[in-house]
Amino acid sequence: MASVGNVLQVAWRVVVGIGIFAGSIFAFVRLCAVVRSVAKGRLNRFEREMLAEAVQHNGLFCEMPGLGSSSWIEIGDKGYRSGDDPSLAATYLEAFQKLIIHGCVRYEKGLLYVLTQKGWTLGRKYAKKRREKQNAGKR
Repeated sequence: MASVGNVLQVAWRVVVGIGIFAGSIFAFVRLCAVVRSVAKGRLNRFEREMLAEAVQHNGLFCEMPGLGSSSWIEIGDKGYRSGDDPSLAATYLEAFQKLIIHGCVRYEKGLLYVLTQKGWTLGRKYAKKRREKQNAGKR
């Protein structure tokens, strides 16, 4: 199996081989961050929040197409967007995309995505932690 370092070296050679553009460099840097995150198996707080929420709603996600704006994710009746702050929708959309890369979510059909076994396992773990934290706050 190729190491993360080897994969990144090959990817960089491809970027350099086809010509260096500012956009390519930024895309490569972003790809490096995602690859390292996935390799370490770390989920950020937005990804954990979405997994915990999905467990409460039968493991279903909908990617809603934006009309005149960017797409957003809905889980149950909760839409991960904000009219006041479009960066919030972008943050959650990126978290959702990383959940797919992590193997926690897979495409089903239409606008529908579902949790994988890994997603269910992690989602239950984070939902339990969230409940414990809420219960501790009530005491």
